[in-house]
Amino acid sequence: MQTFQRKVLLLFASAVLLGVVFIGLIMANAYEGQETRQQASDSRERLLLLKDMVATLFEAESSQRAYAASGDPLFKEEHVIVRRELETILTQLRQQTFPEAISTDQIAQLADLIELRAQSMDELVQIRDEEGTAAAAAYIETHKGERLTDRIRTISNNILDTEASVLANRRATVQRHEQQLFYLLGGGGLLNILLLGWAFILIRHEQRRAETSVDQLRAYSDEITYINQLSNSLQSCESQAAAAEVIQHFMQLLFPATRGGFYMMRASRNLLQLAARWGDDDDTNPLVDPIEPNDCWALRLGRLHSLRSTLTDLRCHHAAQHSGHYICVPMMAQGETVGLLHLRPAADNAIDVMEKRAGILAAHIGSALASISLREALQQQNIRDPLTGLYNRRYLEETVEREHLRAQRDNSGLGVIMVDIDHFKQFNDNHGHQAGDLQLKEFAHYLRRHIRGEDIACRYGGEEFVLLLPGSTLEQARDRAESLRQGLSSLQLDFHGQSLPTVTASFGVAAFTNQDQDWETVLHLADTALYQAKRAGRDRVVVTDYGDKTSAANPA
Repeated sequence: MQTFQRKVLLLFASAVLLGVVFIGLIMANAYEGQETRQQASDSRERLLLLKDMVATLFEAESSQRAYAASGDPLFKEEHVIVRRELETILTQLRQQTFPEAISTDQIAQLADLIELRAQSMDELVQIRDEEGTAAAAAYIETHKGERLTDRIRTISNNILDTEASVLANRRATVQRHEQQLFYLLGGGGLLNILLLGWAFILIRHEQRRAETSVDQLRAYSDEITYINQLSNSLQSCESQAAAAEVIQHFMQLLFPATRGGFYMMRASRNLLQLAARWGDDDDTNPLVDPIEPNDCWALRLGRLHSLRSTLTDLRCHHAAQHSGHYICVPMMAQGETVGLLHLRPAADNAIDVMEKRAGILAAHIGSALASISLREALQQQNIRDPLTGLYNRRYLEETVEREHLRAQRDNSGLGVIMVDIDHFKQFNDNHGHQAGDLQLKEFAHYLRRHIRGEDIACRYGGEEFVLLLPGSTLEQARDRAESLRQGLSSLQLDFHGQSLPTVTASFGVAAFTNQDQDWETVLHLADTALYQAKRAGRDRVVVTDYGDKTSAANPA
């Protein structure tokens, strides 16, 4: 910026300096031209004066000759008048300042000769008056006046020629000054226009560069804003699925003309699953899902990898069908890979800009995903039973109230099944705690396999379990419980090569059948039904309703 300012200031200073110089030259040229024109005007006046003097002299000679020949008083009077004019011109001639080319001696000699010629003309007039025509003719025959006239003509012609030459030179000088003035005006104006034009070009170039910088800053500001919004949004995500939706949204904003995908590392750490994609779908070259870590050079190298040239750059196996350029950026957190960002720019020349942006995003997303995974793990520890993997009692108490309110709002059912593994303490004593733990885990796994996705299975405590069945009536809950009880016969347990006894369980069933019921009451009804099933001999289903009427389904 300082260099630009110096250049502009230098150009404007040069333009001003040149303007001052040219103005000075123009003024000097104009002054010299004016002086030369004045001298030329003086030369013209002197030429006219000399010519008038010669003409007046000839006129005086003519009048005095006419008077001498005729004696007519009119010619004498005319001669007197012309004689006075000649004296006046002679006086003016003596007052003139002639150029150096004409010496003062020439002017003085010319003036003296004119005075002598005037005196000779006066003598001729006097002779005519006193002695007559014959005497005047005899005086003329002496040729005294003619010799003076010839000398006057010779000197005056020399002076006229010299003055004419001086006048011509001054006219040439005036013309040269005018030409110089034209060149000065044109050249100075053109040079200033060039300097100002150059300054304008520099200013325009700097303006465009500033506009480009402003656009880049605006784009960079938008990018920073989007990245901050992405980071804030990811911090509020409670699950990786929610994070994938957020990432997909902001990738479309940060890479609007780009196809791409976001992969998450599975818990097994042997595959990466496509969690989000953006951009126009290309059926001929879709994103590969899933991919192995060894299929991507970015994951193998542990750093950003881009394909710029098919001749020099390594191509990832998962992008083998993609003919254009692409970028792969691993997402790392504490030295572990948590995901992969894959970008396919629409324009090959955009890859340079995208690499830096993608690297920044990968760092933000990687740390955010690690935090989300940690929160999910902590949350699972808070709501999951560590042995069975089912939800714990704390989660049940939070969920049953929420499902109860939903059932009231939607006027739908909510079935509750309480389950107790029969003779678990005896089984634990006979086969050991490890076998007991195995029975609990396999029983929990059995429940997960045989309930719906919207159903909720919880370990209530010890060998007791609770199933919440949203949308189920009391009859549907009873049928589900009976189906689970009967299916237990297929559950075979093997511990260290030894077959364990078949697992049976008792089931207590209840449901929200009245809008006035609270969830504690329904759980109590299910617990009561379970107690009755155990008292009735176990391995059975007992149903209880709000009226405290119970019905039992005997084992087959």
